[in-house]
Amino acid sequence: MSLSQSSRQLSEEGEWVSLEELARRRSINPASAARLARRKHWRTQPGNDGQVRVLIPSEAGRPRDNLMDAVSALRLAGEAYKAAEDAFRGQLSAVEARAERAERRAEKAEGALEALRREIEAEQGRGRWRRALAAWRGRPMGMTD
Repeated sequence: MSLSQSSRQLSEEGEWVSLEELARRRSINPASAARLARRKHWRTQPGNDGQVRVLIPSEAGRPRDNLMDAVSALRLAGEAYKAAEDAFRGQLSAVEARAERAERRAEKAEGALEALRREIEAEQGRGRWRRALAAWRGRPMGMTD
């Protein structure tokens, strides 16, 4: 199997990838990918197409995949959180609007109650005056001239 057929190839020891592919997978630039390969002492060899290929050991690829899975899961969780927060804010706005309407109705009812209370007190006051006037005139209440 020729290395020039693709930018990555599997072997028993690991996977041959170009520096560009390694950089893309790790979200780094190609120069950083070359430094990583040197630091980890990964085998490199030039391909027929002029691109340098790196043998990434099998176990080296897994943690990054797990990390990318974790990053993806966190991103999805963040999006779900944002959607839930937006829904909650919408519900909160609706509840606040209902509370304001209820408060206005309560204030209106309290105003009506206070008006009735004043009316009752006025009526009771008139009844006292009528009785007092009738007593002063010496007639029982309800008797008129």
